[in-house]
Amino acid sequence: MTVDKLQAQYEAAVTTRDQALDGLKRDGQPLYVPDEEQRRKVEIDETHRAALASLKAELASTVAAAQEQVSASGAHDPLSRLSDSDLARAAHRREFLKED
Repeated sequence: MTVDKLQAQYEAAVTTRDQALDGLKRDGQPLYVPDEEQRRKVEIDETHRAALASLKAELASTVAAAQEQVSASGAHDPLSRLSDSDLARAAHRREFLKED
């Protein structure tokens, strides 16, 4: 899954939670007695935490896959980005740098 999709899912989860909390009131006044309102808030929060936990697991999986891909490609080694002529030039200059 891409980071953009994860971000969209996160924003959707937050919007869903906000809308659910807004649904507990009408014109700024509570719709339920305090005990029922609290029970519903807890239910909304639990649902929201479950959605975030799922997103966190998906993000961890996405990051692990990206790290594996980088490791497999050799892109994590800065020297792998240099051309053969750049490597030869660096090897030649190495001796001058040791003197300093």
